[in-house]
Amino acid sequence: MTSKLIVDSVRHTGASADAITMDSSGNITFNGNATCSGTATGFGSVGIGATETQGYQNLKIKTTANNSTVITCDSVLLANSSGILKKVDSVNVTLDATTTGLNGLDTGSLAVTKFYYIYIINNGSTTGAIASLSSTSPTLPSGYTYKARVGGVATNTTSGADLLVGQQINSSYMFARAATDNHVKVTSGSGAVSNQQFAVENVSALASSWLAHVQCSGATSAGTTHKFSIQGATGTSDSDNRYPQMWQMYHVTANGIGDMTFQLPFVPIIEVSSGVPQAYINTNSNTGPNWTVRCIGFKY
Repeated sequence: MTSKLIVDSVRHTGASADAITMDSSGNITFNGNATCSGTATGFGSVGIGATETQGYQNLKIKTTANNSTVITCDSVLLANSSGILKKVDSVNVTLDATTTGLNGLDTGSLAVTKFYYIYIINNGSTTGAIASLSSTSPTLPSGYTYKARVGGVATNTTSGADLLVGQQINSSYMFARAATDNHVKVTSGSGAVSNQQFAVENVSALASSWLAHVQCSGATSAGTTHKFSIQGATGTSDSDNRYPQMWQMYHVTANGIGDMTFQLPFVPIIEVSSGVPQAYINTNSNTGPNWTVRCIGFKY
């Protein structure tokens, strides 16, 4: 998509030099005190502000300890409340979730079973970060007017809130310790269930899909089929256009097959309740007999 900027006139406020210059390669430079009169229109694909899927280059959000998150990127577009954009380069900030204010939480104390949205912020000269429960309106530190939401981090599910260890690279997030960490467990059961709803607490409500890690345990019987179907909205069957992710295995001869683990990628996020993505699982009577589902990652 081509982007255009249309203004009535461009003037230099300090001297008679040109306000805009163009080199032989077509690169345009705006002098620092160039001003535009009239109404700017037609920004095309640039947009206003940045989200988790645009506006940055080489983003990494890495939670290295329970309450420490390092955020780096080559560059990112920030916007203020008037829609004015500011590009910042070589971002490298560390966010401490035990503090409040710049490079901490925007307000309050860290809570369990929550998703915190991370913003890169700037006051005109200094770049930092904050984490907020709000995906749209964080409380900014005094003097900081530019922001861009770039991702987020989740907390654990028990008393004594800590951030879950993991890493986001651009628009994909993966949790560490996923196979054994009950903090990323989303549901469990035995045998057959029908449209059993569960909340995926460690995923952003703004994500497009998540990655399910399924673990089965206990003896199984020969000549039986194990079947999992996980979907983003309730439905009466697997063919009702609910985009189910399915796994199925038929055991031919052996009894006592034992534990199995596998993954179901790209489970769509269609239904959100109180800011938390919801999902539904269907299994048959032979499945398991015991099974656990964990969310080990997601994608914006």
